[in-house]
Amino acid sequence: MLEASRRRMLLWDIEPHHIQDLERTGIVLTTLPIHAPQSGTVIDRTAVTGLHVKPGDELYTIADLSHIWIMGDIYEYEMPLIEIGQRATVTLSYVPDMTLQTRITFIYPTIDPLSRTGKVRFE
Repeated sequence: MLEASRRRMLLWDIEPHHIQDLERTGIVLTTLPIHAPQSGTVIDRTAVTGLHVKPGDELYTIADLSHIWIMGDIYEYEMPLIEIGQRATVTLSYVPDMTLQTRITFIYPTIDPLSRTGKVRFE
């Protein structure tokens, strides 16, 4: 019975050290930490206290933000001055002290008629 319970908990993705703690202390916890299958940053959370979940429900969205895309607007008259592969330094208005070293990976083939800008993707 003990081995079947241990296997069931492992199938529920309960970490082995939590099972060992239960065996050692005999204290049954009403909650357990959920360990993500990958490292990253939580960018969306649907899990809230009291939420009823079933298998397959998405509780968190985790993203690896070590490699990101930045979409930029380039004025139409500046478009001939840029090319794919060109290096660029990007600063963000909400984090003025941080600079990102990027390169242009895609130039969108259209111009916005209202702003007279073209879209560029930096990585």
